[in-house]
Amino acid sequence: MSKKYLTLRFNLGGAPGNELARKYKCGNCSLAILTPEGEVAARYLDHPSGAQVAETIVGLPEVAAGEENLAQLKAKGITKTNAESVAAALKKIGTVTSDKARETILEYAKDDNGPEGVQRGAILALTKQPAAAKDLVGYLTDKRYPIKSAAQTTLTAMGLPGLPGVLEGMESDNVDARAAVFGVASTVTKNGKVAKDLTFWKTGKPDDRAKALGEWKTWAEDRAKPKAKEEPPAKKK
Repeated sequence: MSKKYLTLRFNLGGAPGNELARKYKCGNCSLAILTPEGEVAARYLDHPSGAQVAETIVGLPEVAAGEENLAQLKAKGITKTNAESVAAALKKIGTVTSDKARETILEYAKDDNGPEGVQRGAILALTKQPAAAKDLVGYLTDKRYPIKSAAQTTLTAMGLPGLPGVLEGMESDNVDARAAVFGVASTVTKNGKVAKDLTFWKTGKPDDRAKALGEWKTWAEDRAKPKAKEEPPAKKK
């Protein structure tokens, strides 16, 4: 694996560091994983854990295989007949959390005119792409049950990382939309005091809902921040 991929850590001090930061779009305490061609295969900001990085490195061959499979299927033409194979390729691409994976999969997740099996598979393939949460919220009220169910499953599986995007759906003026989003958001939050209850979000006054939503968003943002590492106790002189 070390012959195929490179993890790059750098200090942002000085001109060389600033140049690297601009090139790979990283900041302090960031990590970029590059392909042999020098492209960013994955980028993690804010103190990525060792387990997260290890999972990414292990998953990169799966991503590469998925990209190759998808290219072959696109060359032949995507139809209902090969929808299951396309969905399988997208699932492989979604193995690693990255901007590239999210953008690639979203192209199919948002295609309402393509085969339903492909769209459903694409939505399910976004589980590890929490930045795509806001793009899936609208499908929670889709008239097609397979699509609606896939969105519910994926947004719930994203957990807390996807919650900020999910909560944007609570701003809707549509009661049914708020109710659908509440089901996912409250399940992920697991805190009735913060989430309140469905009746409140259905019939509560707009100003009261806005205030409560602001508090809910703050709660979600606080839990999305990386935990500060505890400093070791000072040695006694």
